Amino acid sequence: MQKLIYSALILAGLSTSAQAAADWVFTITNKSATTIDRFRTQEDGAWSSSWLTNHIEPGDTFNMHFGHADGDCSVRTQIGFEDNTFFDVDVDYCQVEHMDIYEKRITWK
Repeated sequence: MQKLIYSALILAGLSTSAQAAADWVFTITNKSATTIDRFRTQEDGAWSSSWLTNHIEPGDTFNMHFGHADGDCSVRTQIGFEDNTFFDVDVDYCQVEHMDIYEKRITWK
């Protein structure tokens, strides 16, 4: 899982959905009214640094790739916003192809 946390790569595009599920490649859309400026995951009780290289403005989509799909599928994930609000939730990354982030919740398919 440490490789997961430290080897994030940002992709310009996505491959097939089968590839997306296998490699934990997915898109994020900011469905909130506030800019997202942090996307962190937790391992052994400690939060990673933010996976984002840029902020995700309301309505924008961001391509995410964790580098590989090693480790547990369910990972505690924290979303932080520019107004210093945040929330965290368990996300099953083995099931994510697209993630929508709202003010206090995440949905995925």
